[in-house]
Amino acid sequence: PVDPDAKRRAEHLVRAGIHIGLIDPLPGIRFMRRAREELVRAKDLERVAWCDGLFAYFAHNGTRVPGPVKLAERYMANYRRLLAHVKDPDPMVACLEPFMRGVTLQRSGRMEEAIGPLNQTLTMLEEAGYGSTMESLYMHMHVIMHYIGLQELPSLERALARALSAADGAGDCTVHTHLAYCGALVDFYRGRLEEARRRMDELLA
Repeated sequence: PVDPDAKRRAEHLVRAGIHIGLIDPLPGIRFMRRAREELVRAKDLERVAWCDGLFAYFAHNGTRVPGPVKLAERYMANYRRLLAHVKDPDPMVACLEPFMRGVTLQRSGRMEEAIGPLNQTLTMLEEAGYGSTMESLYMHMHVIMHYIGLQELPSLERALARALSAADGAGDCTVHTHLAYCGALVDFYRGRLEEARRRMDELLA
C-alpha cells in the first residue's frame, strides 16, 4: 500500500519544484528529485511516473537546440513503463502524455499540429475537476504563449478567456500575474494602448 503521509510530502515537493523550476530549473529539479525518492520509498509508481513526465518537460526547457531531446525521450519512456502498471491513472498524471507530445511538436516547429495535444491536455484536466489547479493553469500559460508566438490574436483571446475562467477558482498569484501580463499584450496587439498601459501600471504597483 502507498504511504499517504509520504505521498502528501512528495506532492508538496513536486509542486514547489514546478514553481521554482520555471524560474530556476536546477533548484526546482532538486526538489523534484527529493519528491521522486520519497515516492519510490512509498511505492507510489503512479506519482513516480508523474515526476518522470515533469522531468521530461524540464529537459525540453533546458535545451536550446530545436527538435527531439534524447533525455526527455528517456524520461517519457520510463513514465510510460511505470504507468503501464497503473490501472486508470489519475488524469493529472495521464495528461502528461498529450502535453509532452504537444511540447515535442512545438520544438520541432510543427506548431499547427502541437495545439491539438495541448488542448487535449487541458480538456482532460477540466473534465477530471482539475481545471483550477496549479498544474492546469501552467498548462494554460503554455497554450497562451503558443498563440503569442504565432500572433494568432483570435485564438489567443479565446485561450486567455479560458485560462481566466479557470483562474477564478485558484489562489495562485504567480499565474494571475502572468495572465494579467498576457492581457496587456493582447491590448497592445489590438492597438488598445491606454488599456495596455493601465494593466501594466497595475502590475507594477
